[in-house]
Amino acid sequence: MGNMNDPDTYDSDSYSRGAVVWADDLLKDRGEYHENALLTRPWMIISNIKQPFDDEWISIPITSKCRRDAIPILPENWVRGELQKMSYVNPWITMTIKKRHIHSYVGSVTQDFVNNAVDEMNKYICSNESLYK
Repeated sequence: MGNMNDPDTYDSDSYSRGAVVWADDLLKDRGEYHENALLTRPWMIISNIKQPFDDEWISIPITSKCRRDAIPILPENWVRGELQKMSYVNPWITMTIKKRHIHSYVGSVTQDFVNNAVDEMNKYICSNESLYK
């Protein structure tokens, strides 16, 4: 299985749907920060086994800011691990995280929590809005 804090030795199967990883913050504008600053954030992986590449995952960012429509990650949502601060997922944002972006494995959340976040995400991208009123 390897070291959980080293994404190169940790079995990539651990990055299955519901895994929470600490990875590069691909949402931040690097120009706003010192060029050598390491900008990272937690991400929740939502891809399933049909993801076509084994070194990248569809994910939703996790933040400590409570925004409208953000979904809180409550203690009972964690299967393993936790984050130090109260955290939220932003289901209106998705990103593909590649293995090279991942710094460490944090833990995992329940499949019910992931499914709820994906259902909320679909409200922003579904073409049939009548399904989500």
